[in-house]
Amino acid sequence: MSTCRSTTASVTSGLYSSSGNKGGELVGTSVEEGEMTQSRVTLPDLSQEIDQVFAGAARSLDQLLARSGSVGLIRVGMEALEVLESRFGAGARAEVAANVERLVQTTIGSEITAQDRFTHGLGVQDEVVVMFFRPIGDRDFFDRRLPSLALALRKQVEKQRQQLVFPYLRPAPRLDVGWGLAPHNAAVRASRTIAVALEQARQDARIHAEASELEESRQLATLVIHELVRPVFEPIVHLPSRTIYGVEALSRGPQDSIWESPAHLFGVARRAKSLFELDVVCRRIALRELAGRIPASQAVFLNCMPSALLDPSFSGHTLGQTLGACGLHPHQVVIEINEQESIQNSELFHKAVHHYRQVGIRIALDDVGSGYASLSSILDTRPDLVKIDLSLVRSVDKDPAREELIRTLVKLAHRIGASCVAEGVETREELETLERLGLDYVQGYLFTRATSLDEALNPAVLERAFG
Repeated sequence: MSTCRSTTASVTSGLYSSSGNKGGELVGTSVEEGEMTQSRVTLPDLSQEIDQVFAGAARSLDQLLARSGSVGLIRVGMEALEVLESRFGAGARAEVAANVERLVQTTIGSEITAQDRFTHGLGVQDEVVVMFFRPIGDRDFFDRRLPSLALALRKQVEKQRQQLVFPYLRPAPRLDVGWGLAPHNAAVRASRTIAVALEQARQDARIHAEASELEESRQLATLVIHELVRPVFEPIVHLPSRTIYGVEALSRGPQDSIWESPAHLFGVARRAKSLFELDVVCRRIALRELAGRIPASQAVFLNCMPSALLDPSFSGHTLGQTLGACGLHPHQVVIEINEQESIQNSELFHKAVHHYRQVGIRIALDDVGSGYASLSSILDTRPDLVKIDLSLVRSVDKDPAREELIRTLVKLAHRIGASCVAEGVETREELETLERLGLDYVQGYLFTRATSLDEALNPAVLERAFG
């Protein structure tokens, strides 16, 4: 992404000051010994871009600011969506940007009047901007309503950020919201006044983002310390016999909280560099829930990072004791390791595979098809099971390309002696197609959403899919 150009300009207003921003510092005027001196300002020069946005407006910026004497501004930064365009194209980015614009309109649209302006793409940064041209004497708006609007929008963006980028990105990137205001002086270009408010809003967004990330890290630490993560389970169905082969243990945060979303839970853990600690707790709680409740004929799938090898309770001689205390035999346990983890932590991954196989635990390569190295990962790993990602399974009955790719993965898996599991099956049509393609196992919402262990093991889940 290109960076903002900087320029130096004179400002003859001492009503506003800002420091610490990347574009420079606005100090304003000062009076010393009866003489007025003008300080210097370095800010991103958005003047031309801002003027272009308003070129076709009924009233120019000068007219708007001459009447109001000030501007309040709220912006939603979408710079984080650059990765979306690089992976899915400009159309996907435009779709998500439209989602953000609709959310802004829905949340604060009632406060946008005829003299205000709503725009996307003000300057060189990708952001949605709302400009409020209100009389400088409207203290209620600037002191109370403007910050309240920004807070309401910030909460909605955070609450819905996963829906905003669906189905492209998981976990969803943070979209930062900030607000700013600036008085207007007739000696200064109108577009410079907007630039001052905009840079202030960007700085406000950065500050809130950092504070939010710090608070999330603290909340995550509390969840881990007090083991407030809860286990849920999905049945894994043996397709040829149409029986429940076993369950996959998954993790959720406290019910009815933002932490209930696994994307949020593990996204924060990744950002806070606490994935290992969360991984250990999730596994411990799942095994505690499974203790003595799984028949010897059924399997337990556990999601693990390669670094699980470093967990004292899940490696070495202690591993057998841990499983024995839960009433599990090693041959019942399948360790799922994400395809991307196997690539990024290759050396540790291969050590883990060797270690677990020595004690009789099987290895599943998870989320195959979500990355770019699926075929080579299968050949390098030689897993016991290959789990095909739901992004390939979705609508496979309607997409010949997906069907052909899954057929290739199934053939390769069977050729090296591995079984194939399809994740995320949601319709009977998908199920019938997967059965025709030779899948060994399936799981997904067609049977049940992640639920309690008793529900996951209940044969009634089969009736929902097979009738």
